[in-house]
Amino acid sequence: MPCALSLPIAHFPILCAFTVQAWKRQVNTKALDFAAWGILHGTEPYPGFSADPKTIASWNERRSKLLGYIMSTIDETMADTFFQDISTVDVNDMWLRLIELFEPKQVLAPVPHKTRSRKAGTAMALGFQTVLT
Repeated sequence: MPCALSLPIAHFPILCAFTVQAWKRQVNTKALDFAAWGILHGTEPYPGFSADPKTIASWNERRSKLLGYIMSTIDETMADTFFQDISTVDVNDMWLRLIELFEPKQVLAPVPHKTRSRKAGTAMALGFQTVLT
């Protein structure tokens, strides 16, 4: 499925630079649905082999559901490329690295002196503007 801005709201977004914000909201929603918010955000680590088997099974099930959902939102033509360097064992690491790959970065770039304006905001008045990369 191609990356498109015109996908219906009810349809889960395929991850790309244009859909990353909607994708993040949807993955967070699914993490809540699967009771895996802590797994996604790295605050609920693997319980350890000495933990109760039911606790381990529950954690593995929730992690697997979330991982499956995230992987279903990656265009299959891009998945092989992206997953070469991303571990699917650590869902939090995968989440952070996918965001890093697709989310536009905001940087402050110098603005030529002649375009400065006294009415502009602080960053502009200091000779900087926000640039998406």
